[in-house]
Amino acid sequence: IMIVDRDKIVAASGEFKKKYFDKVISSYLENLIESRVSVTEKDFMELQITNDSTELVSYSISPIIASGDAIGAVIMLSKVHKMNDFNEKTVEIAAKFLGKYIE
Repeated sequence: IMIVDRDKIVAASGEFKKKYFDKVISSYLENLIESRVSVTEKDFMELQITNDSTELVSYSISPIIASGDAIGAVIMLSKVHKMNDFNEKTVEIAAKFLGKYIE
């Protein structure tokens, strides 16, 4: 799991923590946040996490909305397991919780 703001990765867990913590996010992720779109890829696809790094993962991304502004996103990634509806809803709930907590 990763939490990103509009600029960088502010929290990460698992194997991605050391590699990505405090790195600048890709323009793809910036555009997803700005467009306020939730995305889930159930098959393994390349995801550009930073402008110079991609991972072959299944993923779910949901924007964090606070006071009407898109301020970041919650991202769940897996190199092993495919995302399912439960994972998608979990990411959406986490993003909504963080948005309300920040307000």
